[in-house]
Amino acid sequence: MKEIWKDLQGFNKYQVSSFGRVKSKKRIVKNRLRDETILKPSCNKKGYLQVCLIDNDNNYKTRKVHRLVASAFIQNIYNLPQVNHIDGDKKNNKIDNLEWCTNLENMRHSYKIGLRDKSEMSKRMRKLGKTPHRNHKRNIFQIDKNTGKVLKKWDYIIDASKELNIKYNTLYNACANQEELEGYIWQFTKKN
Repeated sequence: MKEIWKDLQGFNKYQVSSFGRVKSKKRIVKNRLRDETILKPSCNKKGYLQVCLIDNDNNYKTRKVHRLVASAFIQNIYNLPQVNHIDGDKKNNKIDNLEWCTNLENMRHSYKIGLRDKSEMSKRMRKLGKTPHRNHKRNIFQIDKNTGKVLKKWDYIIDASKELNIKYNTLYNACANQEELEGYIWQFTKKN
């Protein structure tokens, strides 16, 4: 596979590659030509590789490499909040090892591949009330797209997801964007 480079949004002096590398672009600084340079990432406390960049407003920002790669190369059509390392190696930031996911999916994956102890998962699940989504009550409304009438209401999105056999992320995004899904409009709160 060939290494592909893409510009970083918000950081016009840098590019990120499909292999998980970050470089500064060739540019003139104080009347001198600076060659492009591959940046050497540091490792944060949690084991993720990160780089310090200068944004378009000349402010220093530290960014995790896996998020830079995912943002540049992997579509996030459902606006998922986290990036998962498929093989569990936080230093393998190639695009074929990354995927967008929810917090719950990321946590489950870490238990599944043995990065976390299952007893820790049980404790966390009990603390959250058996399901991580129950600590945030949000009314979910299923609305007839032709009449605008509310057909059904759920207290928790996870309940609607299970009952209707629709993936949690898919239903969440339909609610957040008040979009049509399965022939209905979905909302978190009913408009007056």
